[in-house]
Amino acid sequence: LRTTWVQNGGLLAQANVAYRDAWFFVAGGRVERSMGIMANAQTELLPMLGASYVRDVHGVVLKARTAYGTGIRPVYSLTRGTSWMGRTVVQASNALQPESQSGVESGIDMLFGRALMLHVTRFDQRASGLIQPIAVTTMAPRAGGGYSRSMSYVLENVGAITNRGWELQGSTQVGRLMLAGTLALVE
Repeated sequence: LRTTWVQNGGLLAQANVAYRDAWFFVAGGRVERSMGIMANAQTELLPMLGASYVRDVHGVVLKARTAYGTGIRPVYSLTRGTSWMGRTVVQASNALQPESQSGVESGIDMLFGRALMLHVTRFDQRASGLIQPIAVTTMAPRAGGGYSRSMSYVLENVGAITNRGWELQGSTQVGRLMLAGTLALVE
């Protein structure tokens, strides 16, 4: 029986600035370190930036906002156990890196008191280094001559996905009743 200890930790720094109670800015980053699943410790820098402008126009609060950020999913949360479609994943590449996602979003929020809230968001994100099991064939000599062929899977960073689209959200509240809805259009 073999026991493996996995450790994940990070350090976050963030600065928030407000100007004239209308402009709001945030900048920061996270350094994340994962150890235990791969032979070498993995360290990632994850930046983030954001800005918004808020204005009250005749009792309607309008907010324009934009943000950029990066996030990861560490390797150990991705190995998905020891099987994939009933096949054994026998190894992971020593160069396996965390999956990464980064992108921008911008939007407008309109708040009509507590009676009605509308949010429109445009986003453009890219997830890369997605971990996939890759089939490999191995040949081993058989006793008595010849070779036996077998198939196994190796985890590798090979996938990427781009998500672009719009998200529309609305909600209203009347007394204790709240109604909310979301429409997401993604390509």
